[in-house]
Amino acid sequence: MLKQLFYLFIGITIAISGMACEGCQNNGTTPTTEDPVELEKKSTENGFSYTHHIKNEGPKPQVGEYAYYNLEIYGIPESEIPMFFEAGEDFRKIVDPKNHTGYDGRNPMIDILPLLSVGDSVTVYHSPDSIINLSPTYGGLKMLEYKITLTGIALPAQHTENQIAIFNKRKAKLFEARTRLESINGFCQKVLADYKANKIDNLIEKQSGLKFVIHEQGKGKNLRNGNVANFFYSGYMMDGTLFENTFDSGDGTSLQVGRELSLPGWEEVMTYLKIGASVTVFLPAKLAYAEAGNPPIVPPNTDVMFYMEIME
Repeated sequence: MLKQLFYLFIGITIAISGMACEGCQNNGTTPTTEDPVELEKKSTENGFSYTHHIKNEGPKPQVGEYAYYNLEIYGIPESEIPMFFEAGEDFRKIVDPKNHTGYDGRNPMIDILPLLSVGDSVTVYHSPDSIINLSPTYGGLKMLEYKITLTGIALPAQHTENQIAIFNKRKAKLFEARTRLESINGFCQKVLADYKANKIDNLIEKQSGLKFVIHEQGKGKNLRNGNVANFFYSGYMMDGTLFENTFDSGDGTSLQVGRELSLPGWEEVMTYLKIGASVTVFLPAKLAYAEAGNPPIVPPNTDVMFYMEIME
């Protein structure tokens, strides 16, 4: 069965940690509320072109400090229609490129972050030709655009405190998930019985054969291709047998939507959900484990049901 997936973005592993900037120091800088100002393109020391959309006066992250930022990545193919790939919050320790062992000048993040103040927004233009081991999935692109907003600056001690706080918060959530398994099982058995009795009024059916019912809509953003979905799930045979779940281990799983690295039914249903949603999904065999099954638990050509909770 699927475990925590490792995903690639253009040969560069971008671990979307979902780490919020809790307690980051902004050194007294307040992001501007004025309309964005479009400026001419400039170039970093290593030749990355960028446009400064919002520019503030204020301290910039120094070597040894941590820069917290929001990142969106788009690919520009020959058709000129941008392809959305990824978005999320992340952080990076600021290094001196000249003294950074092994740095070959091909990472725009190392170049651009020291040029920003808190609240600054920029777009960096990056040629795929300079990326080593470019995945065939991203072939045909003539340009990558990194849309970056600096959200905070933290000294090393503050950064450590931030990560401890985030770890403790996640640990508490995982413990809560483990203790909920019994009640989740009871809930799922009721949903399955209602499904068999045709008593689910808000059941959504798609042409592919996918069927699902959304229990909680979620308050986060809509998931779309390129997003990483983190979720807990429990899987059931259509006779109600629980064959796998991530609640008892307290460890969820993830998939990158649109990359076709997981069950087809999972991939499809994610495009209808928001972060924070809970859903029960009914999958015909072709959208689940198909002819191969999932030995020794799920036989070939078996319909299954999953209960899923999309985490932040």
